[in-house]
Amino acid sequence: MSQHAGFSDTSGTPTGESILDTVNGTGLVLLLFGSLVLGSTLTAAGSGFTVWSVIGVLASVLCLVTGAAVVRIEHHRAHVDERVSAAGNDRPRTIGLPRHPGR
Repeated sequence: MSQHAGFSDTSGTPTGESILDTVNGTGLVLLLFGSLVLGSTLTAAGSGFTVWSVIGVLASVLCLVTGAAVVRIEHHRAHVDERVSAAGNDRPRTIGLPRHPGR
């Protein structure tokens, strides 16, 4: 029996535990980096470095928005996977339009 974050093996990880998945790592790193850049930007703005402040604001906004989007998308994907597996329908989901065999 495998263990995931100290819990016994189940049909899937609960949606609330998606932060423990390695897939979310990219989004969390982007959020952390965006916060660090924002702190550096505030320091640069307080010191009078206008050009570096503008560059820092752009970089921090880009990292924070992208990181939040990645985390949100992964959370949504995990939630949908949990609903599909709970319904007993374990076939993979297809992306795009459904196929019609009669056409």
